[in-house]
Amino acid sequence: MLIPNHSGAFVAATPINRIRFRFGQFEADLSEGKLFKRGVLVRLENRPFQVLAALLERPGDLVTREELYARLWPAGTYVDFDEGLNTAVRKLRHALRDSADTPILIETVPRKGYRFIAPLVAFPAHAPAAPPPTPIRRAWLILSVIVLAFACLAFALLSRRRTIRPNEPQFARLSFGQGRIVSARFAPDGKSVIYGAAWDGNPARLFWAREGSPDVRPLGIDAEVLAISPSGQMALLLHRRYGFGASSKGTLATMSLTGSAPKELLDEVGEADWSPDGSQLAVIHYVGETCRLEYPIGHVRYQTTGGAWLSHVRTSPRGERVAFLEHPLAGDDIGHAVILSLRKPEKIVTKDFYAILGLAWAPRADAVWLTAAKAGAGRALFTFNLSGEQELVWRETGSLIIQDISPYGAFLLSRDVSQDEVFGHSELSQTDVALCWMHHCVPTALSRDGSLVLVSVQGEGSGSGYQVYVRSTRRDSPRVLVGNGMPRQFSPDGHSVLLVDRSSLQPQTTPQLFVLPIGPGAPRQITHDAISHDWAAWFPDGNRFVFIGAESGHSSRTWIQKNDRGKPVPITPEGTLGVHISPDSKTLAAISSDYKLCLYPVAGGVPKFLASVDEVEEVDGWSNDGRYLFLTKYGLPAEVDRMDAATGKRKRLYSAAPADPAGVSVVGPVLVTPNGKFFVYAYTRVLSTLYAVRGF
Repeated sequence: MLIPNHSGAFVAATPINRIRFRFGQFEADLSEGKLFKRGVLVRLENRPFQVLAALLERPGDLVTREELYARLWPAGTYVDFDEGLNTAVRKLRHALRDSADTPILIETVPRKGYRFIAPLVAFPAHAPAAPPPTPIRRAWLILSVIVLAFACLAFALLSRRRTIRPNEPQFARLSFGQGRIVSARFAPDGKSVIYGAAWDGNPARLFWAREGSPDVRPLGIDAEVLAISPSGQMALLLHRRYGFGASSKGTLATMSLTGSAPKELLDEVGEADWSPDGSQLAVIHYVGETCRLEYPIGHVRYQTTGGAWLSHVRTSPRGERVAFLEHPLAGDDIGHAVILSLRKPEKIVTKDFYAILGLAWAPRADAVWLTAAKAGAGRALFTFNLSGEQELVWRETGSLIIQDISPYGAFLLSRDVSQDEVFGHSELSQTDVALCWMHHCVPTALSRDGSLVLVSVQGEGSGSGYQVYVRSTRRDSPRVLVGNGMPRQFSPDGHSVLLVDRSSLQPQTTPQLFVLPIGPGAPRQITHDAISHDWAAWFPDGNRFVFIGAESGHSSRTWIQKNDRGKPVPITPEGTLGVHISPDSKTLAAISSDYKLCLYPVAGGVPKFLASVDEVEEVDGWSNDGRYLFLTKYGLPAEVDRMDAATGKRKRLYSAAPADPAGVSVVGPVLVTPNGKFFVYAYTRVLSTLYAVRGF
C-alpha cells in the first residue's frame, strides 16, 4: 500500500515514527528524533522537535494547541501550558529560521494552533540491518523495488495535488541601480525588457535590458512603462503624482519602441493595458472621487467611490476578460484581485489580502498570477484560476511584485526591500530624532505640545493587522502599545485616541470609529451607522467629533457628530474633505475635488473660498490663535507652508527630505504642532531589484 505525502508524491506504508521527512534544506528523522540541515545535525530540544513531528505527521492540517499540549505533557502535569508551548514553537522557528509574521514553513492559526505549509517529501528511514538475502529473496526484492518505483511514478503523475518541482526557479538579474523599480514589461520578442526605475532619488526613467546580458541602456525618457502592444507601441505614465498612501496617478501617453517623444492621451490615470491586438487601451481613470475601470477609454466597466481605488489592470490574452486589483481603503494596499468577464455578468474575486500589488495573466488565459501578503509585510506569489481556486506558489522572506509574464512563460519579478523612516524636527535642534522602530510605522497625530506622537504599525512584528502605539518624540524614548486599529488623533485631554476599527477586510464590513484609552480600559464604539469611516478628529472641547466618510454608492464627504449618541450630519458636499476644526470650534478647513481650499462655518452658512491648492497638498492643522493654517505639499521634498486664514497668503516654513533620496518617491505624512516650531515627517524607502525568472 502507498500513502500520500504533502507534495502529492507517495511512499510505501511505514510506521509514522520510522519516516524521514525532507522540506527545503531540512530533513527530520522521526525514528531518531533528529533534525538535519544540508546533512548537518541541528541542535533542537525534545519538545520543539515533538511539535515539529506532530506538524509533519499531518502536513497542511491544523494541529490544535490542545493536541500539542497532550503530546508534550502527560496527564497530571502541572505547568503553564500556553507559555511552554509558545516557547517550544519559538525555539522550533529559530532552528528552522522561519518567521511567525511571514511564515514559509509553519503557519500560526490565531488562538487555535499551527499548520505545516511547506512542500514536503516523506520516505522511510533506514531500517535495521538484516541477514543477507538469498538469491531468490534478492530477485523478489529487486522486482518489488521496480514495481514500487513504477507505482510511485504513476501515482505522482496522476495526483491532482501540486508536486515539488525538480529544480528551483532560476532568477536572472536585470537591474543594477540603487532605488525603486516602478514598472517592467517584456517587449514583443519575449526576451527584451523595458522597465521604469527611479534611481538615486531621480524621477522614474525608462531602461532597456535583455535576459542573459549585463548591458542595460537608458532610453532617455522620464516615464513608467504600463504596457507594450504586439506591434511595439508603449503605454507610458508621465509625471506620476503621489499623495498619502499607496495610490497615485499621472498622465497616460503612448510612444513606439523606436520613437523619441511620448504623445499624451489622458490625465488622472493610475494604470493601463493594451487589448490583445493593440488597438484599444484599458485604463484606471480617476474622475473626482470616483475611480473607474474604462475599456476602451470612456467606456466604464467598473467603478468605486468613497476612497476605494483600483490598480494593476490587465486584459486577458484572449480578450474576453479583464483583471485588476481592488483596494477598499483610501491609500491602503489591502484588497483583492477581480476577474471581470466582458461578455457576461460574471465576476470572480480572490480572498482579501493585507497587501496586494502586482498582477499578470498566464499565457493560456486560464489564470492570473498575483503577489500579495496574507499577514505581515512579505508579498508572495499566488495563482488564481477561473474556477476561483487560489494557490500559494512561491514565498520568500522579502516582498515580490509580479510585473509581467511573457508568452513563453518567463516571469518579470521585482524584489523589494522596504522600510519606513520617521523623524521629528525641532527649530532648536541641529539633528532630527528617529522615531520609527518597526518595519512599517506611520505617524498619524501629534500632541499639541509635540511631546507625543501617535503611530500606526503594520507588518513584521505586528501580526496580521494594525497596532496603535504612543511614543515620546525625545531621542531613545520608550513606546507604549495601546491596542489594535487604525489610529487617527489624540483626545483633547490626551487620555485616549480616536481610531478606525478595521478588524476584517471583507467588502461587506463597514469601518466604524472607536475611542481607545491610552491606559487601562476597553475600546468604546462611538459610531453605529452604514457610513464607511476613514479619517476623524475631535473638536477642541471634546464633545463633538468630525470625520470623513462615505455612504454606499456615494463619494466621501465630511460629517459632524455630537458624542457617541448623536446622528452624523454632513457639513460639506460630496468630494470635499477635511477634519481640522479651528481652535474656537467655529470653522472647518476642507479641500474640494477641484482643489479649492474653503472654510466652512460649523453652525451652517456659506463657505468662504480661501485659495487654490495643489492636488497633492493637504491641511495639517490650525495655529494656536486660529490665524493660520499649516499645509503640506507631498513630494520629494515635502514642503510645509503657513497660510493666513484671512487672506490666503503663504509663507514657506520647512522643506523635509531624506539626506539619501535613493528609493524614496514621496515624503509624507507631515505633522505640525500648533505653534509651528516642531514637526514630524515620514517616508518609505523601497530598494528594488528586477529579475527574469524561469521555472515556476
